[in-house]
Amino acid sequence: MQSPAAALIRNPSARSASSTARNSWFALRVRSAPTAAGLALAGLTAVLLLAAFNTGNNLLYLLLSVALSLWAVEWCLGRNNLRGLALRFAESPEGTAGVPFSAAAALTQSGRFPALSILIKLPTQPACALLRLPPGRQSLELPLSYSQRGQYALGPARISSSYPFGWIRRARSLAVSQRALALPRPLPVEGDINISGGRDGGVIGVGEQAGDFADYRPGEDARWLHWPISARVGHLVVQRPLGGASQPETVVLRTGGRRAGDPQLERAISRTAGLLLELLRRGAAVRLRAPGLDLGPGEGSRFYRLALRGLALLDPTAPDPPAGCRGWVLTPGSADRAPTKAPIGSDGPPGAVR
Repeated sequence: MQSPAAALIRNPSARSASSTARNSWFALRVRSAPTAAGLALAGLTAVLLLAAFNTGNNLLYLLLSVALSLWAVEWCLGRNNLRGLALRFAESPEGTAGVPFSAAAALTQSGRFPALSILIKLPTQPACALLRLPPGRQSLELPLSYSQRGQYALGPARISSSYPFGWIRRARSLAVSQRALALPRPLPVEGDINISGGRDGGVIGVGEQAGDFADYRPGEDARWLHWPISARVGHLVVQRPLGGASQPETVVLRTGGRRAGDPQLERAISRTAGLLLELLRRGAAVRLRAPGLDLGPGEGSRFYRLALRGLALLDPTAPDPPAGCRGWVLTPGSADRAPTKAPIGSDGPPGAVR
């Protein structure tokens, strides 16, 4: 039978792993700083040390030994309290910029004893207190809040504790690979929006097949109204063309090469998100065109989420969408007017979003 020593000689990686496991307590990188109470007790311990050496009083030696023993307990238990910790998020969290949200995370304690009185702090986020972390995997919700759209690093996370006596504050860093995504906050669309179904007139054309009847929704083209049935039922009824016959609505964002973080640019992105939401709520198929971004056409909440992610990661310095097509045009610095369709690259009608 092969001895453990021979196995370590034949397998150097096993030896290094064994050495790492054996010396992990000493290899733990922890930053320590005394608290106000710790500084006061350290001064008292120094006074006891000088008094005991100068007087030779046995009672002072006894008090000094007790104080030094408590410092040793503080050091060992406090250092061991931060061992074996690992933080991981279930998935890359997403939320709306300017709106606090929470992210599901798992904090693992691989030691034999629970971790007590720890603080978890993510970059640019407030600390979250955890009184007791038992051995094993613990699920928790960490609050997040970002003022602007974009992608943010969640690590390194800072874990700190002053356990057991509060004399020394210790902190260590935990690697976190995931990133949080702050989606642009949609601004409500001001004014009335007429959905033309991709045509200037918005009526059922020659050769198109009429769709089913439905109740009129605000913003739909008035030429879809079916007046005989509306008079019979007592409320407005429309007859829409079949979805395959209509063309998608195109929303175009032009940044003019502005830098990310520009207030007017960020407002234009938020207005783009609001216009997308309004068009999708009214049942239109939407195509989004922006610098370095061409999505759709798509419908529903799934496409809206995809469009928000694209706007959150938008690089405004990329080339603007090409000219030559019609769409709902939005640019930074535009006045808050009701959006109107305009050709890309033209001045557009008086109400166009510029």
